[in-house]
Amino acid sequence: VMSFKCQHDFDDLILLEATPEQAIITNENSYLEWGHPQLTLEQYLEREKLLANLEFTGANFKVWVLVSRKEQQELQGKGDTPVNNKLTILSACESFKRKALI
Repeated sequence: VMSFKCQHDFDDLILLEATPEQAIITNENSYLEWGHPQLTLEQYLEREKLLANLEFTGANFKVWVLVSRKEQQELQGKGDTPVNNKLTILSACESFKRKALI
């Protein structure tokens, strides 16, 4: 288990929908927890790609990344494009859009 002291204030954090490139990075980062030792990294990445493109998940599945707003603004100021692909991913999560009855 890795732990570290967060170097960001809460106000500096922003949750963004991951770009396709960031989604691959989050899958690589989650391999040891969710794929190893049953699958090789390549098999795990292929499985995640397949699962993300099934009928249900295709339109309803999203990957989110937690990044530094300050880092995003600094990269935008330099004119770097695409900015989001260069951001340091602090954390990530996935969500499914579902209808709910309230």
